[in-house]
Amino acid sequence: MIRNSINNIVKLIVHKHFILTCFILSIILRIFWLLWLNPEIVSDADWYFEKAKMIAEGKGYFSFGHPTAFYPVGYSAFLSFFFKIFESSILIGRVLNIFLYIGILFFVYKITKIFFSDKLTINLSFLFLAFYPNHIAYTTLLYNETLFLFLFSISIFLFLLSLKNQKIISFFITGILFGLSCYVKPQALFIPLIFFIVSYVKNSKKNIPLFLLVLYFGLFLSVLPWQLRNYKAFGKVTFISTVKGYDLLIGNNPYAKGNYGINENYWRKISLEENECIYDKKTKKLALKYIRNHPLESIKIIPKKLYYFFWPGMEGFGWNMNGLSENQMKILHKLRYYSMGAFLLFLIIFSISVVYQLFWNYKQISFATLAIYLLLLYHIILSTVFFGESRFHFHLVPFMLMLVSDLISKILTKLKLYNQSKLHRH
Repeated sequence: MIRNSINNIVKLIVHKHFILTCFILSIILRIFWLLWLNPEIVSDADWYFEKAKMIAEGKGYFSFGHPTAFYPVGYSAFLSFFFKIFESSILIGRVLNIFLYIGILFFVYKITKIFFSDKLTINLSFLFLAFYPNHIAYTTLLYNETLFLFLFSISIFLFLLSLKNQKIISFFITGILFGLSCYVKPQALFIPLIFFIVSYVKNSKKNIPLFLLVLYFGLFLSVLPWQLRNYKAFGKVTFISTVKGYDLLIGNNPYAKGNYGINENYWRKISLEENECIYDKKTKKLALKYIRNHPLESIKIIPKKLYYFFWPGMEGFGWNMNGLSENQMKILHKLRYYSMGAFLLFLIIFSISVVYQLFWNYKQISFATLAIYLLLLYHIILSTVFFGESRFHFHLVPFMLMLVSDLISKILTKLKLYNQSKLHRH
């Protein structure tokens, strides 16, 4: 009975119309979410929205009357482009989130097909991503995560195509797209290097150094205009944003908790500077001094940073709980509760897949698996250095879901509940 039920589910998932059906339903669900909820925008979202309006009105990128680069300009600049065409409204940003996610689903699907040949793995990955609760919750939020995942997905897809066609121009264009990703989240700077390392290890291409040089030439060419703007504004070279020292001090001070948190008394003693580069240097110096003087405390807090990097994982629901009706709040609380349960199950299965790969199947680690592991490791290191927030793994979720889907497919194959070769024969 159970075997028959599982077989029927598998047949449904590998059906030729399954992807299209999931795609349509996921977009309808996001439209419903947008029509149902109208939360107030707060915190970072408020900054992005206000600065987007400022840019759209031709007032530049300023804060308190001074040039700013505190937050990366990418998302605000993206919104401002459409604000100029239509109007400066929160609704425009939310509608854009739906269109961005259409692109995300398309490009992640393409990446999955390159990474894996198994149809169940590909379709399961799409299913999980299309209805991933936290990503749906971000439909009504004006945070830069959705735009970054969109650019991140395109960049990786083009990189994989470039590896296949081995054309210089392809790597150059890929570099430009990675540069655009840096405008949204500067940590994208080193992501191409991760993929080049994996490419060299798995493929041993002799011309990898040349392609690496070409890609980073395109990347730096892409970010050059903003670098020149920052130099003109602050008199110093700073890569994209001036928030690095601030973030480092958030995670490394006597009152650090592992996630984003500010002790008002402590931060009040650090005088603000009109020149953000000077403030960035000051906060960085204080953070490094604390790490040097308190090495044990800096190490002890790392587990907390890792905890907050992964958990609660459904922060999108929390950000939506501003300015809602009582009934909406009750429903959202329940949805968040069940979504966190699903996320915990996802983390457990992903952990099992990692243990299986590293301890029993390490000799056969694939290009895709190695790339995903290094991507995750890179972001984990960033969080242990700075601080942890679960939205920092937002753009890694599609790739983690791939490995979860792959493990499920392997288990079903082992139990003789799924046979891809038989599927192809039929």
